[in-house]
Amino acid sequence: MKRKFRIILVLTLALVMLLSACQPRDLPSNGDKKTTSAADSESGDEQNPSASPTSIGEIKNWKFSTDDIDGNHVDESIFSEARLTMVNIWATWCGPCIAEIPHIGELAKDEFADMNIQVMGIVSDAELGGDNEMALDNAKYILEVSGASYLNVLFNSPDMYESLLKFVGGYPTTIFMDSQGNVVGSEILGMRSKEVFLEEAQQRLDMLND
Repeated sequence: MKRKFRIILVLTLALVMLLSACQPRDLPSNGDKKTTSAADSESGDEQNPSASPTSIGEIKNWKFSTDDIDGNHVDESIFSEARLTMVNIWATWCGPCIAEIPHIGELAKDEFADMNIQVMGIVSDAELGGDNEMALDNAKYILEVSGASYLNVLFNSPDMYESLLKFVGGYPTTIFMDSQGNVVGSEILGMRSKEVFLEEAQQRLDMLND
């Protein structure tokens, strides 16, 4: 099975140059919900009246509870461990997502560490408590061969969908959050280079200093 996945991975990466982002697929959830753009999300969805953002950029004090890919519990308290947290939302079937992971891994180990920035990935097709062993195994393999050791967590439905992922219009999507779980700046849709991520991160730090 791993050998077959490796072949698929190589073929997928060969097509990455034609793409910068993947169209969303159905997210695993407790209902028939799909990843949508912010505009689509506003119609007909019930939201928590105490916190009802209509786009990613409006998310404040984001709370979540899930496990990482190794089964360790993770929640919003992680944001307090750094000045900024770069949250990269990706899927194991998305070529552009896979292609940028090595660059993100390098940033997490080197430049970001000096800037007090941490990284958290959300594996959108690996659901906490779901029947998705293959997606979880694929995620672990992708991270291993990419040399990426930063934190990656499982998608927890429905809470994580309602509070964040329903605003995601495609993969990969990257956002930056401050130490309180507030989104800083706008989301980044599509694959980016190491240099661009570094520039975007510095811009977010500058926003916090203003």
